[in-house]
Amino acid sequence: MTDKQRNLFTAALLFVVASVWTVITVQTIPGGFSPGDIGARGFPLILGIALGILSLGLAIKTWMACPLPLGVEDETEDFGAGRSTLSVLIVLGHLVAYGFLMDKIGFALSTFVITLSMMVIGLRERNPLKILAFSVGTAFGAWLVFSRLLGVYMPLGTMITFG
Repeated sequence: MTDKQRNLFTAALLFVVASVWTVITVQTIPGGFSPGDIGARGFPLILGIALGILSLGLAIKTWMACPLPLGVEDETEDFGAGRSTLSVLIVLGHLVAYGFLMDKIGFALSTFVITLSMMVIGLRERNPLKILAFSVGTAFGAWLVFSRLLGVYMPLGTMITFG
């Protein structure tokens, strides 16, 4: 698969995701109470529209790109499909685990655990001081911003209540 085909496929897939996201947002999340209010639907709707616009931009940019002259090879570095697939699966697994853990042990602890795990497994970091400092800092910073500064109620967890 060439870069052009890959980019067009990615753009089409992202446009489908954006379209489905936007339709589901409009059908399931209520709007504001008066015609001028954005309501709870505003932010997810903007994200879906932005993703759709960006995916169209990728498709147009890829389609309009000039092809390489004959005899000139593409010098872009190929990182290998297996390595990038593994990275995607690691991130996807961590996202699923984060959603599961947030329900069980709450926001603060699940953020700490997933950040720590992602640094060790995903980034292959081996410095224990860096891993611990980044994990604690991320969990504490996110808790401070969301819970204390913004006043958002974060999940406390059903097995362990902390935060």
